[in-house]
Amino acid sequence: MTRRHRVAFLHPDLGLGGAERLVVDAAVELTRFGHTVDMYTAYYDKQRCFDETRTGAFSVFVYGNWFPRHIFGRFYALCAVIRCTIAAFFLAMRVWSGNIPDYDVVIVDQVAAVVPVLKLLLPGTRVLFYCHFPDLLLSQRSSVIKSIYRLPLDYLEQTATGKSDLILVNSNFTAGVFAETFKRLASQGIRPAVLYPAVAIPADDVLTEAASSWERDLGPEVVQHIKKGPTFLSINRWEMCSSLALQLHPEIRCWPIAPQLEPMCVRPPCFNS
Repeated sequence: MTRRHRVAFLHPDLGLGGAERLVVDAAVELTRFGHTVDMYTAYYDKQRCFDETRTGAFSVFVYGNWFPRHIFGRFYALCAVIRCTIAAFFLAMRVWSGNIPDYDVVIVDQVAAVVPVLKLLLPGTRVLFYCHFPDLLLSQRSSVIKSIYRLPLDYLEQTATGKSDLILVNSNFTAGVFAETFKRLASQGIRPAVLYPAVAIPADDVLTEAASSWERDLGPEVVQHIKKGPTFLSINRWEMCSSLALQLHPEIRCWPIAPQLEPMCVRPPCFNS
């Protein structure tokens, strides 16, 4: 019989983003296989979250939300580290209290700085870190002061990441960026493994219904655009760092109809620029 594990996730903000979708899907699948899962986060709003977080399949614990997300519109990264560290301390305190058994593994998402904290507080627990993309590459050094502010954070990110028992990234591309960015870790032979984000495949009846109703559900402009030919669909927040053009360029070069491709941007009603 496969051993049932106790797993904790530590995520900075359990909202409605791609990173949140990944950890929620992972938590759901782990519970489906009989493992016990708890989710720890610094922020959680039941009115703005994925449905799976409300079903009771796993528990959600919120610690650290009392600490501000920023200070006068600045220091977002530092505040995120502090908020997640607070959550990590409360996670450890629940174990220390004796009210729950030890966790077999804690999966840290996005904020690597808490990895050594968890290793110190829970020495018998393995810590896994999931790296979507090095945070230091997502911050612009627009001034000398900003560069000085980022120096300790960048050093902490690389050092803390290296303390993980296992490092996962979301693609071979990110694995390459990881090696180029964290040269000190690469020189130590630390290589992340690749775990692609899961895609939940709907049931056959749902797919059949979608195939028969998509023209009715979509607006006429979108339907007309799709009927022109092959359609590349990108659902995201259109962040510059996502480099959508870089993703599409190798694909469209292989298509003889590339000159005929027409871009189209559809904003949902809730989108605020």
